[in-house]
Amino acid sequence: KKLAKVEGRMLKIRFVFSGRDKADFDDPDNIATFGADAIYLRGLTFIENGQAALAKGQQILPGGRVKRLFGLIEADEARVNWLATVKSAVISLPQLIRDIRQLDPSGYDVVFSDFEPITALAAKFAGMGFSKQEPVRLFGVANQYAFYQPGFRQRFGMGTHTVLGMRAMAPIPKENAIGLHFAPAGENILPPLARPNPVGLKKDPKKITVYMPHENQIDVIKMLSKVEGYQFEVYSKKHRFDGVPKSGRTPLDSDGRPMQHIRINYTTDGTYVQTFYSSFAAIINGGFGAISEGLKGGLHLLVKAQDAQPEQKANVIAIEQMDYGTGLPRLDQPLVSDWLRDIEGMPAVQISYPDVGDVLAKWIESGLPPMSKEFVDEVWGQVRVEKVRTHFWDSKRQ
Repeated sequence: KKLAKVEGRMLKIRFVFSGRDKADFDDPDNIATFGADAIYLRGLTFIENGQAALAKGQQILPGGRVKRLFGLIEADEARVNWLATVKSAVISLPQLIRDIRQLDPSGYDVVFSDFEPITALAAKFAGMGFSKQEPVRLFGVANQYAFYQPGFRQRFGMGTHTVLGMRAMAPIPKENAIGLHFAPAGENILPPLARPNPVGLKKDPKKITVYMPHENQIDVIKMLSKVEGYQFEVYSKKHRFDGVPKSGRTPLDSDGRPMQHIRINYTTDGTYVQTFYSSFAAIINGGFGAISEGLKGGLHLLVKAQDAQPEQKANVIAIEQMDYGTGLPRLDQPLVSDWLRDIEGMPAVQISYPDVGDVLAKWIESGLPPMSKEFVDEVWGQVRVEKVRTHFWDSKRQ
């Protein structure tokens, strides 16, 4: 929407998606949102244990566990399966090559890749002699591109080999790689693209949103079972709660008694945004978008990185270094209780980010000039970091 009309000029946009099926997108009407000419390709993506198990005809066990290592151990379905990921990449390589060759970007002035490999590689190869396609300008906008900057990956614990793999997956020219991050940390790094905060929602001083889609929900509820005095709104896919003893949306303890302080919610309910922004705190996985929205919303954050996901680990290190939130190394009830004691009566960080979508749209309309230090500093100059008390209903600022 930001790019559709800039300063009175109409810009033609075509969306290309890869890594998941069209039916898996959150928006029920893809055509209305992305246009009838949007392209959906297989691409490359992480393969989780559950996907690997289903591909083998195996059963997903209650709570989202799968059998691994010849059935000798159980693992969570949401953990990244690196062996299956590499295998999938090898198997899909011929299709990937065909998609890259057939995606002709030469009719466009510029290609933007949100760390998506097919668009990046197609634009990279255009004009290099592999085809008759004309060269096209290639840019990248994503959290991952922040790690291209000198010293950035070391600061947040990102291994050199991981960054080299990222560069191979979506090879954006360094000068055109625009990273997104929680705070200024180098050249070509802008604030997050985060949805606007809903208007008119007041924070409940006892409500906590729990969104850990990459964890076993039986273990999540077990972690919260003895942490009383708060209302935990737990969100995940419906089948992830299949192994949870429950009455309606209320889980039951080992004696069959309802745990009234925990409520099960499905991601298809349509209630997440309202619940999240009316909570005073959130326990989440380390995705960049979820953390950014938590900071923008002024929530206390307890964050656990998805296992075997280096970007999420770097995000957790970042918010701890900046004192924007607390890392959760494992699902552990005492750690949650300690965190709640630590934040009791304390103000949370709330960051007012500028409309980065609007910034980028105007930058594109102006001809995509090199992002000078002055330009980046001006954008960050619009950021406001405040401390906001979340334990009062009126969210009174200190």
